[in-house]
Amino acid sequence: MANFFAAARQSKTFVSLRILTDSGWLSGMYLKLSSRQLADSLNQGGDTVVLTNAFVPSGENEIPFLSVRRDKMVLIMPDEIEAPNQESGIFVAATPRKVVMLAGLASIAGTISVPSNLRVTDYFSRNHGFIVVTKLRLTVRNPEGGDQWTRDLEQILVRGDSMVAVSEVEASSTKTSQSFE
Repeated sequence: MANFFAAARQSKTFVSLRILTDSGWLSGMYLKLSSRQLADSLNQGGDTVVLTNAFVPSGENEIPFLSVRRDKMVLIMPDEIEAPNQESGIFVAATPRKVVMLAGLASIAGTISVPSNLRVTDYFSRNHGFIVVTKLRLTVRNPEGGDQWTRDLEQILVRGDSMVAVSEVEASSTKTSQSFE
């Protein structure tokens, strides 16, 4: 029996995450199968995500075990960037698409992989799980003070049903908007 648990522990890895919720930023460690992409692990779970060694807004002490409602998570910033895995995620031909999104207090401009036969808006209307966004600019607003911060990031995960608005950015409109800056 001990061999079974030892083998199970070796097939899993902890991932350090920062999670934006309506209540603010949470952070902690998430345990996932080593062979599975983070988005796939999160999408195939239940109603909650379990974090260990967690911190909550204004919390001074580490919380050993925190259960977070999946439907309250807006976006996730993993501390380590995951390389795409051919065996994981979308199993159809996909096309990288530049998008702009609003989710809660966050504005995101980046790239997502969308099945070639779908429009971006259709993809988001059908996808209620976490979607990987790469090469992005993230702006998060403070609802109380009006302050905001912006960061250029390599990767985040956004929950599809947390989107307030989404649109594909066409190459021609990107050039036009850049010429006005």
